[in-house]
Amino acid sequence: FSASIHNRLDIGGATKFYYLISQLTGEAANLFSGFQHTDREYTTAFKLLQETYGKPKKLTEARLHVILDHEHTPFVAVELRDFRSLFEGHLRGL
Repeated sequence: FSASIHNRLDIGGATKFYYLISQLTGEAANLFSGFQHTDREYTTAFKLLQETYGKPKKLTEARLHVILDHEHTPFVAVELRDFRSLFEGHLRGL
């Protein structure tokens, strides 16, 4: 998000805010329910998002939990491919 939207100078804060909230779900989306979509509010919201979720240790723990807590299914080719994709994606993120 930072590279494709946040760091762009040709997009205003209000527009960036719309891009930001369109990518969020659940708890993260609820974090911004009271914000107005203005340039000033975008700056505040982005800082809040970084402070809340931009912790490398927490991100690492979350990725490891996804891998380790994955429900084990019978060893069938489709399930193994799905698990490999999940594992590879999170491993590369680490």
